[in-house]
Amino acid sequence: MNSIWPLETNLEASYDPQVALDSILVHLVAQIPCDAAYLAIRYGDTFQIQAAWKSKANCRGVDIPLTGNLPVQHIIANAQGMLLDDYTHSAYPYLPEIIENQRSWLGIPITIGRQVIGLAAFISTHVNAFSPDDILPATQQVSQLANNVESVIIFSEATRYLQQLALLNELASTAALGAETESAHPGEDFARRVMVRLRREFSTDWAAVLLLSADGHTLLESGGGSLSSPPWVVPVKGSLMGQAVTSGLPIRVNDLHLVAEHYPIRENLRSELAVPLKYRGKVIGALVLVSEAVNAFTFQDEQLLVVIASHLAGLFENVRLNEETRERARNLADSVRQLQAVRDTSLDLAGDLDLNTLLNRVAQRARDLVEARGAELGLLNEAEQAIEIVVSDTPWENVRGLKIPLMAGVAGQLAAFGEPIVVQDYQRWPGRLFPERTTPYRAVAGVPLKFKGQVIGTLTVLDDRPEKSFMAKDVQLLELLAPQAAISIRNARLYQELESRIQAQRLAEARLIRSARLAAVGEMAAGVAHELNNPLTTVTGFVELAIDGLPLESPLRSDLELVLQEAHRARGVVRRLLDFSRPVEDQRTRSDVNDLINQVLPLFHHLARTTGINLITRLSSDMPWISIDSNQIKQVLINLIHNGIQAMPHGGDLTIFSALEQRQVADRPMRSEQDDPHLSNDWVCIRITDTGVGITPEILERIFEPFFSTRPAGQGTGLGLSVSYGIVASHGGWIEVESQPGQGSSFHIFLPVPNQ
Repeated sequence: MNSIWPLETNLEASYDPQVALDSILVHLVAQIPCDAAYLAIRYGDTFQIQAAWKSKANCRGVDIPLTGNLPVQHIIANAQGMLLDDYTHSAYPYLPEIIENQRSWLGIPITIGRQVIGLAAFISTHVNAFSPDDILPATQQVSQLANNVESVIIFSEATRYLQQLALLNELASTAALGAETESAHPGEDFARRVMVRLRREFSTDWAAVLLLSADGHTLLESGGGSLSSPPWVVPVKGSLMGQAVTSGLPIRVNDLHLVAEHYPIRENLRSELAVPLKYRGKVIGALVLVSEAVNAFTFQDEQLLVVIASHLAGLFENVRLNEETRERARNLADSVRQLQAVRDTSLDLAGDLDLNTLLNRVAQRARDLVEARGAELGLLNEAEQAIEIVVSDTPWENVRGLKIPLMAGVAGQLAAFGEPIVVQDYQRWPGRLFPERTTPYRAVAGVPLKFKGQVIGTLTVLDDRPEKSFMAKDVQLLELLAPQAAISIRNARLYQELESRIQAQRLAEARLIRSARLAAVGEMAAGVAHELNNPLTTVTGFVELAIDGLPLESPLRSDLELVLQEAHRARGVVRRLLDFSRPVEDQRTRSDVNDLINQVLPLFHHLARTTGINLITRLSSDMPWISIDSNQIKQVLINLIHNGIQAMPHGGDLTIFSALEQRQVADRPMRSEQDDPHLSNDWVCIRITDTGVGITPEILERIFEPFFSTRPAGQGTGLGLSVSYGIVASHGGWIEVESQPGQGSSFHIFLPVPNQ
């Protein structure tokens, strides 16, 4: 008895429950000879070894179950010790083998009153090492220390309770801190802090927060773990963690190598503790601890983790709800911004009636709305049953003008089916337009453009970034934009058609006015020519007779010749008036325009020299022969050259060019159904350029009108350019004018080259 008091004094001085239990066990083995011993504390239906002496390995934390364990059941039922004289571990598998070749076992209950709170076991490698006579003294020795053991248990539980409170308070503070931060993923951050704290608290290799997926089939690691990157996705079926979730009970395994089926997180892991996370009776996930050591987790760890899980479940749920609230707020704000952008886009498009500008703006707006790298817009060509790309706003190749048949590619399917399409990996999409090609983009999304239920075009966005994917919200934005775009395109088309009709009407009216004026001029010219022709004939005849009757040396002869010359010139004027007033017979022949130019230029050499004009020719050597009335084209050249000289009163350069140019037949103005269908796209171009005073835009609009002239009264009829234009038009060509005030003018004559 006296030996107990130093031990009690020692226990009182110790604040470490583990040291106290080790001291109690050392004292007991000093009184009871043995080869090994252990103290196990009862926790419900399980004894757990808390102290061991001379064990072959660290057996602290090993559970000794009651079910099927006859020796321990006898001790509890009778509150008496029990002796095994000669036994093997195989005969009593529920008794832990703490040393090799153990043969004798003496178990003594630790009781408070009639309640068994623990077990002291003494082991020997010899047969019959203990006798029935040893039970009573051993029981007395253990009984004397039962209060000490109870005190250690109470102190340990109190300490553990305070630790639990501190840990829970820390975790709650962590959750509160996470809720106050502006993190993009507060739930992930909270889970990460919890795992760091749990690893430190339980001195384990890995801790994880696993949340149950929406379908209930998998557990998703939240916050990332120390053993996994990326985070683990653990199946519920076939895993110990899943058993904890499905059963709603904790699962503790001291050696994973002894478990037939478990999810292999890592090969060298030996211990695992999984506790379900329950919130309002519903399991939402699990807390999991794993270790590379055997028997790494005790019953106390399990109980502590259960308490922690019961508190954390609500915290995790609150964090999740807060995160969902934040996400909804962010989505709402994004939706408001997107709708505002769509509204602004609609207002912007509604005021634009220029079709080309509108189409480009629609594509740009679509690209900006969904933050895509490129956009394409196509319009339906009903005649060819294809989508023609009219806008290609991408950083890659420009496919403007590409015609995509219906059902082909994204645009073709949009037009054929009239439904949105989203492709996350276009290169693997079976419906791509050119299967043999590698496309520069990856993600594609498109919507049809409809007006009154009919597809009029397609709108497609594209992106080449690996991280970019078009989501349902992107398609919704495009679907909001599409109707406004379709209406705007329809309105712009109608406006364009109206403008074309108005322009055609104005052109027709101008032609009628011109025709009426020309008709009036014709009648007047015919009258004037008739009245002048007879007197001029008489004058010419009498002057010729007078000249013939004069001797060669007569001084009057030169005067009469001058009169005759002027009379002939007057008759030329009259003849031109007649030509203008009535149609003349077409006398077209194969001609070389360079020859015509060289024939006309000598007529202006004297005038050019006297006025300081430099006549420059730049004639192409490979000009083809064309069918023209040479005299009429000469008249056009004379008029234009003369006008150019008059535009340079202080001298300058007048340059005459000739070249062969490519022009579409449809490009020329004043086309008619009588146009020669055999014309090619080759045109002879004669360009007459001066460095004179130039022409203002107001005058340029009326320059080919009959009787319009900027010269002073009496110095021009205003018919020269009008007649010239009519001559060129009668040959199937046209005249273009480019001019800037103070920078000169350039007249371009286009004459068709027939197909060979």
